[in-house]
Amino acid sequence: MKRYIVSPAYDWLLFLAPPVLALGLGVAISGSGFATDALVVAGDPTTGAGLCIGVLIHAHLVAVFFRSHANPKILRRFPIRFLVIPPLVWLAIALSPWLAILATVVATFWDVWHSGAQTFGFGRIYDRNAGFPVHEARRLDFWLNQLLYAGPILAGATLMEHLVVLEDF
Repeated sequence: MKRYIVSPAYDWLLFLAPPVLALGLGVAISGSGFATDALVVAGDPTTGAGLCIGVLIHAHLVAVFFRSHANPKILRRFPIRFLVIPPLVWLAIALSPWLAILATVVATFWDVWHSGAQTFGFGRIYDRNAGFPVHEARRLDFWLNQLLYAGPILAGATLMEHLVVLEDF
């Protein structure tokens, strides 16, 4: 039975090692000038670490966009989802400041949900490949992944600082 999604080298290089290496890098630069010293890029304040993570995030989004939208099988299967809905959503956001704000809030929470679900999916693939029953404890695994991903965000040291803005309502 194939234990890896692609191959041991590929999986370790692109799926398994990067989160651990990113955690190590984050710990290593925490509190350093790279993570705290202000820079101004295109008129916006950031840090070296913020700039690097922003570049990585946007590179990921561009790669995913082309992987999905340049795939003829996906476009044939979901033409409305990929060709009609995005321009309509963009137009609505461009025309309505309220929809732009709502979209920002929804995207923030959707990102957390999506990341937890993605971690769950990878784990289930490796479980399946190891011979574990894929439907056993599926719901428990899903919610555990959501808790493990969102829990540290919700329990973060700056959560209350972010929630203070709700006092205005």
